[in-house]
Amino acid sequence: MPKAAKQKKFTAPGLILTVLVTVALLWAAPKSYKLYFHKTPPTTAQKKKNELKAFENLQLIVNAQKQYKLADFDRDHRKNYARFLTHLWTSVDDHNEPVLLNLLPRKLAFAVGPPRAVGGYYFANLHSRQTSPPQQQRRLDYQKEWAAAALPKVINQTGLLIFITDNSGDIFASSSGRIPPHYPHDPAANKWTKIDSTETLTKFQKTLQYNDE
Repeated sequence: MPKAAKQKKFTAPGLILTVLVTVALLWAAPKSYKLYFHKTPPTTAQKKKNELKAFENLQLIVNAQKQYKLADFDRDHRKNYARFLTHLWTSVDDHNEPVLLNLLPRKLAFAVGPPRAVGGYYFANLHSRQTSPPQQQRRLDYQKEWAAAALPKVINQTGLLIFITDNSGDIFASSSGRIPPHYPHDPAANKWTKIDSTETLTKFQKTLQYNDE
């Protein structure tokens, strides 16, 4: 038998076997990943802990904004609230030079999206406010006001509650699962519950139904 024919005879089964093994590995890879690397979803206790931490972090943001307003940290000759939460850690002056403030811990100041969430929550600026009637809204004037929200990294998984706060210092919570596009007009009248302490939050959590209970 010619040498070429022998090679074809002996390599063809090997090629088929290689293809079958490759297909099997590709099929098994996702299952192996889930088996060895998939994280267990947070328990109700962990969700509640995340919510308490998010509330405490909002209190830090409220205090940081008060300090920011007291001085012209960005050196633009105006006393404003910080337009972006990251500016509470480091701001930029009128010459585009960085100004280190440390009014917030760096990790919290940069927790402005799901990939950078801290304790299951990230924090977003709300740049507009509902007016009355509530179908309308206006842009915030940062010389007078600011607003922000604390949002679960994954709603109903890392936390059930959504929190909002503004220059009043009041913090409100909602279990609606809807991310607010702007700060609501009269939150208490729009199904937001005022949370003034960790004790109040703990009592509020006991009235909620978490999806793994």
